Amino acid sequence: MMSRTCRPVIFLRATFFLGCLIWLFFHVLPFEGFYYKTIWSRWWFPFLLAAVIVLKIGGISWLIDSVVYGAIMGHDPGYRQLRENGWHPFWDQIPPPLNPDSESTRQTGDPNAFVPPTHWQFCCPVCGARVEKQIDVCWRCHYGT
Repeated sequence: MMSRTCRPVIFLRATFFLGCLIWLFFHVLPFEGFYYKTIWSRWWFPFLLAAVIVLKIGGISWLIDSVVYGAIMGHDPGYRQLRENGWHPFWDQIPPPLNPDSESTRQTGDPNAFVPPTHWQFCCPVCGARVEKQIDVCWRCHYGT
């Protein structure tokens, strides 16, 4: 059974991707002078800069997510269940090249779990799950059978 992509792997992918972009930017453009020759001529410096940028953005996002989501949604049982399943508001929103998890893995932690499509706009009156039609049998709690 496949599980979530671990956070250090996502971090390393983001760092490598951003490092390649920084390296490409400063080596394709015609920079000259002291700073280019002393800093950007080292092959490892763009990757170090990318790691610092990703750590800073990730750290700020972690702090905001922990404080804000905890304050707003901390008492919601659905939010607590998501967090217990391993969902994180920062890491699970990173796009597929860096985080290749499927939507069901991101929401439930189980790649084989059913996740209703986003175009289902009606809600079950008992459990609140998205259902296809206004009068329908709920796939989660079987309300309406």
